[in-house]
Amino acid sequence: RSPGGAPVEHLAAAAASSSIECSAEEEASSESADREAVIQELGYLPPNFLRISGRTTTAGDGGGGRGGRPVAIQTYPLNGGARRRRAKARGKLTPFPTLYWLCNSDISRAVADMERRGYVKILEERIRSSSSSSSSVSSSGDDADCAAAQFRRCHVEYAEDRWGTLTEEDRIMLESGVVVAAGGDGGGDKDDDDDGEERGNEGRWGGEKRINERMVDMIRRSGVAGTDYLSGSSAEGGDAGAAEPSFVPSVKCLHAHYAHYRSGGETNIVGKWTDDILREEYPDVDL
Repeated sequence: RSPGGAPVEHLAAAAASSSIECSAEEEASSESADREAVIQELGYLPPNFLRISGRTTTAGDGGGGRGGRPVAIQTYPLNGGARRRRAKARGKLTPFPTLYWLCNSDISRAVADMERRGYVKILEERIRSSSSSSSSVSSSGDDADCAAAQFRRCHVEYAEDRWGTLTEEDRIMLESGVVVAAGGDGGGDKDDDDDGEERGNEGRWGGEKRINERMVDMIRRSGVAGTDYLSGSSAEGGDAGAAEPSFVPSVKCLHAHYAHYRSGGETNIVGKWTDDILREEYPDVDL
């Protein structure tokens, strides 16, 4: 017994319970601070926000005492995007293929400036050149011939990460191609909308609805920035690992590649090159 007479095991249980409650409160506080930090960068919190996936390396107001400012966030692959786009959607079936989103306002401006200066085409040509020159060596000392294969691989990993982010329930729903929704306002139409989901005869939320295959492919098989990385596949339905060696997907968007790289996508060679250029040519930007 303790000096106060209470059984030691009861005191231990109470201490453990108190510790768990404190940890839960601290975690909730940190998550709230993270959300506020994202709002400071974007001006709003995306409805499908999951977590901050990358932060600046220097100390700053990053939310929850977790380090620097947010650089990138991870989002849920459904029910995201701008308010206007969501207003046209039917609940959770709005596809949102941007898994990692560059949210840091200062870095976003610098990357936008890189794009204005033509770096999308410059880096794209750098990859294409590497795929046809097995003996060349990149400025970082890596075998440049690996760049094209590495670039294709990053698209595969991005698609796999996106699909793996979905709940089991949503994966089953998308694989089945059918969603059953109760209620409804009636009055649906038969046209496709620009979010890739067909409106059915049963109305907006009534009865059984078919999910457009384009929507499933967008979520499951598109790479960074929605890139079609399977166009060079030597076998129908194969992955990028089976792509022709000469095939190089387009770069499209440096923001998307850098967000992936800063969220742990180490195979994203375009993201790495973007980081190198930012550090060299934009030294005043906090990375």
